[in-house]
Amino acid sequence: MGKPENELTKQAVDYISHNGFKWHWRNQVLKGMFKGYHVNQGKSGIGDYVVIFPDGRTCYIEIKLPGKKRTPEQIEFAAYCIANSVPYVFVQKISDLTGYFKQYFRGTQWENRFFY
Repeated sequence: MGKPENELTKQAVDYISHNGFKWHWRNQVLKGMFKGYHVNQGKSGIGDYVVIFPDGRTCYIEIKLPGKKRTPEQIEFAAYCIANSVPYVFVQKISDLTGYFKQYFRGTQWENRFFY
């Protein structure tokens, strides 16, 4: 069995993929040197995963195990999203993600697409 955060991440990605969200990717922050070049890919603070919803909006997903704290940059990004009505979900257990998606799509043509 892998690390607990990896298991939670796998559950989240499986849920996203299983429910037909074709356009999603991991925001990976890589810093350091790679074959003599300085690498800085991704942006600190932005959610771990980015999903394009069928209504065209972008949702940011931050995954942390219960008890693990977000960085100041992650907290700032979450506050920005919430203040500007950008879909954002902080996931500490898979039901955080499933509940958010079900609530977000309630009353829309996509409401019944979720399997679990």
